[in-house]
Amino acid sequence: EATQNVQQHQSLYNHKKSRQISWEDVYKADPDCVLIACCGFDMERNTADARKMHYRLSQLRAYHTNRIYACDGNRYFARPGPSLLQGCFIVARVAFDTPAGDSII
Repeated sequence: EATQNVQQHQSLYNHKKSRQISWEDVYKADPDCVLIACCGFDMERNTADARKMHYRLSQLRAYHTNRIYACDGNRYFARPGPSLLQGCFIVARVAFDTPAGDSII
């Protein structure tokens, strides 16, 4: 099922360089879970930004199943090194192991 979801929404991620996606793209994908991990921002900033977007995030399936999370994007996703591996573990945990109800919103 997870592989089908990735294939179904591959067009959002099928670019060589990162790009900004619109809220319409996010609504269309309607993800099972959302991880806010903006590069350059720490946990506090990403959490605050996610809460400011409550009205937009509340339209997603992830919101209704309490699966919206934030983490320190600067530490775990913006720099090469051991923390990048930890970032992979965070993504895996949020996507597959985190029980619903631990959401930040």
